[in-house]
Amino acid sequence: MAPLRIGVWGVGLMGERHVRVLSSQPEVQLVSVFDASSDRAQQVATRYGTQVAPSPEALLAGVDAVSIATPTPLHFVHVEQSLSLGKHVLVEKAITEQVDQAEVLTAMARRTGKLLMVGHIERYNPVFSELKRLIVEGGQRPFAIVFRRLSSFSTSSQAVDVVLDLMIHDVDLMLDLCRGMTVQHHDGIGRIVRTREIDHGVAHVGFHGGPVVTLTASRVTEQKVRSIEVTTPSAFIVADLLRKEIQSYRNTVSTYQAQDGGVSYQQHTQIDQVQVPTAEPLLLEVQDFIRAIRAGQPPLVTAEDATEALRLTQSLRLQMYAGLTQPSLR
Repeated sequence: MAPLRIGVWGVGLMGERHVRVLSSQPEVQLVSVFDASSDRAQQVATRYGTQVAPSPEALLAGVDAVSIATPTPLHFVHVEQSLSLGKHVLVEKAITEQVDQAEVLTAMARRTGKLLMVGHIERYNPVFSELKRLIVEGGQRPFAIVFRRLSSFSTSSQAVDVVLDLMIHDVDLMLDLCRGMTVQHHDGIGRIVRTREIDHGVAHVGFHGGPVVTLTASRVTEQKVRSIEVTTPSAFIVADLLRKEIQSYRNTVSTYQAQDGGVSYQQHTQIDQVQVPTAEPLLLEVQDFIRAIRAGQPPLVTAEDATEALRLTQSLRLQMYAGLTQPSLR
C-alpha cells in the first residue's frame, strides 16, 4: 500500500510535535510543512527532513491529508479550504471558535466523504482510557466528578480564553464519561486576571440520573495540574493525567483509641494502584487518524463529538462572561 501523503499546516509548539510523530510513521510520507513564519517553517523542516511549502495551496496540492495546528481563530478557514480540495483533515482542538462554523465543517466533511478528526488529545491519554475502563468494567456509577486543569500564565496560550483553550478538554472527557446521559443543569463563573478575557473559570454540570461535575480551568495558577477525581458509592478514584497514575481508595474505616489520657484517631483505607500503560497520546492520536483514513471508519474523536463539546463549552463561556461587570467576549 502506498504511503499516505500528509502535510502539516502550522508548526508552532504543537505543530512541531505533529511533524515529529508523523515523520516517524512508516506508512506516512511527510511531504511538506507550511507556517506563516517562513523561518520557523524552515527550521522545523530541516530538523525533521522534509520540505517547506511556499503557500497553503502548494501544501494541499501535494498531499492526501493535512494536520492543521494553527491558532483556533483560523481553524474554520483552514479546514474549509482543505476539505474543499478533497483532503482528509486532523485539526487541533477546538474544532473552531463558533458552533455554527463547526456544524458547517461537519456537514462539509460528510458531503465530501473526507475524514474530519479533531485533536482532543486527552481522549488518547492512557490514564483516561484506564480510568474509563475501571469505571465501566467495575460497574461503578459515579455521582460526582471533579476535573482540574491548571497552568501558569507563562506556559499558557493566549490565542483564546482559558475556557476554549483548556476547559474544553475536560468538557469533552466529561461528555465521553457520561455518554448517553442528558445535561440537566449547567452554570459557570469566571474571572479576568491577567488578560482581557477569562483566565480562571469554574463550571458545574449536572446530568439526569448521573453525576454532578465540577470543572476548573486556570492559566494563572503557579502549578501545572491535570487531574480527575471520581466519587462512587464504593470508591474514590484519583487520576493524575501528568504523572500517569491512578489510585482507588476503598473500604475506609475510622477508629478512635484512648492513648495517654487522650484520644487518637486512625483511618485505614485500602489503596489500589492501577497500572497505566506507557504510550504517547499524540502518537496514538495520529495512528488513529491514519487507521480511520485507511479503514474508512470513524476515529475515536469525531467532528460530531468535537462540535458537541464546543456547544457546551460556548454555553458555559457565555454564562461566565455574562457574570462579569465588563464582558470581553470574542
